[in-house]
Amino acid sequence: MKRLGLSFFGIVLFMNLSFSQEEFKSHFPLKWKSKIGITTYRTNILEEGGFIYLGSNGLERRSNVDSLDGVFKIDPKSGKIIQSYQSQLLGDNDATAIALKDGKLYFGTDNYYFYCFDEKSGQELWKYATPFDVESAPCIADLDSDGEDEVVFCVQRHGVYCLNTKDGSEKWKLDSISSHSGNVAPLVVDCNNDGVLDVIGGFRGTPENSKLASFKMDHYGDYLLALDGKTGLPIWSKSAGSGIHASPFLYEEGGELRIVSIAAYGGLQVLNLKGELIKDMGFGYNMFMSPVMYKTTLLLANRIYGFGDDLFERNENDFNKYIGSGSQDIEMELGATRSATTVVADVRGNGQMQFIAVNEEGQLAMCNEDSTEIVQYTFPAGAEATPLVKDVDGDGFLEILIASLDGNLYCYETKSKGRVHYGQFRWNNTNVPKIK
Repeated sequence: MKRLGLSFFGIVLFMNLSFSQEEFKSHFPLKWKSKIGITTYRTNILEEGGFIYLGSNGLERRSNVDSLDGVFKIDPKSGKIIQSYQSQLLGDNDATAIALKDGKLYFGTDNYYFYCFDEKSGQELWKYATPFDVESAPCIADLDSDGEDEVVFCVQRHGVYCLNTKDGSEKWKLDSISSHSGNVAPLVVDCNNDGVLDVIGGFRGTPENSKLASFKMDHYGDYLLALDGKTGLPIWSKSAGSGIHASPFLYEEGGELRIVSIAAYGGLQVLNLKGELIKDMGFGYNMFMSPVMYKTTLLLANRIYGFGDDLFERNENDFNKYIGSGSQDIEMELGATRSATTVVADVRGNGQMQFIAVNEEGQLAMCNEDSTEIVQYTFPAGAEATPLVKDVDGDGFLEILIASLDGNLYCYETKSKGRVHYGQFRWNNTNVPKIK
């Protein structure tokens, strides 16, 4: 473990931490594993109605006509694949992030289509042709409060699209901007209290088409952009210092809803729903994981920071100086590339939340929320995808599901009936946050 501060509090905390590096399954027994293919840091794992669902990039990410391309439905008790949802078109049908609502499964592919399938029959209900790959997590919500759901998603290098869920017809699109190759999963939230759920994501000004850009880039990097959920027109933008691969995260502090976003070169910003900067801070490179806030703790994979307003000092730029030297400020030892998002759940059953992070070489780190214990484990092959923590098989105890880079989905048992705060990538099966 690497400490980031040398305060007296930090030294005492360091002395009380315990460590181990053992096989994960020696503490959380392996229930089953299932061959499902390769996943990415944009992959989410869902559970609904007693089944698990996730998309796959197949046996190889760049292969065509790959038998494991598509979305799989899996029995959580045995790991058996019950059904697959696959395009009938030839080509690269890699599927990444998915959404599920009212018996309909939504996902995009690298074959330039976005799909809606009937979850029970496995039949394709409709498809929508896109100009490039679709890898962002789609969001399902009634954006404009007309009583009908829409699905909204980003297309790589070609902006954001909003479709009717009934038939896949186009509600609106904004393709005069570019969605970064990271395919940022959009966030939907009402930014201006008009009853419309607006769409927030990382974009840049230059599209890969002949249309006029909607705004002129005045710096290197991307913008966090808020779009009206009814029309797709921009509401506000906030510049970032580099490309945005990570998805924005919605949380509450001091009775106010806020957005936290991080760019690939480490520029982190906390904004209010008007797009106004509240506080910011710089971190290291290769920030592909999405930031998570638990209470006033900021989680960036294996990094844990106290990040409440009381740890910032106001100056002429407003909340721009970090003074948290005596606060929780920990980096769990977790080498190699880290691109999965941290999950927050009580998998030990000790009444505390644990912060759980994985890397791409097979290490998992777990820290109690009070930072009194950090434990390190090994698991097969490493992972890009965020684990799922949920009671998926209905036995009353939480399971931990890890989609490994060896192409297997692993299901581990816990003896915990504890709470789950953020147990999967993008909140839930519709990828829409539920903030009370």
